[in-house]
Amino acid sequence: MCERPLKMGPGMYEGRAVNVWDILVCDRCYRGNEDGIVTSRHPKLIAHLERSDLPYKLNEEGYLSWPKG
Repeated sequence: MCERPLKMGPGMYEGRAVNVWDILVCDRCYRGNEDGIVTSRHPKLIAHLERSDLPYKLNEEGYLSWPKG
């Protein structure tokens, strides 16, 4: 989401895979958006989800909810 390079390797994992959406997210972005992702701040993510026909849902505040599982 933030497009920062992630360091991944032995003992260093700065991100996580969101397999349902086919993306990697840094831990900072994931933790900073636990209550939902403000779609206007991440238009590339919405475009990716729509272009790839991937499932997503908005919560009651209109933020993009992280997928379960």
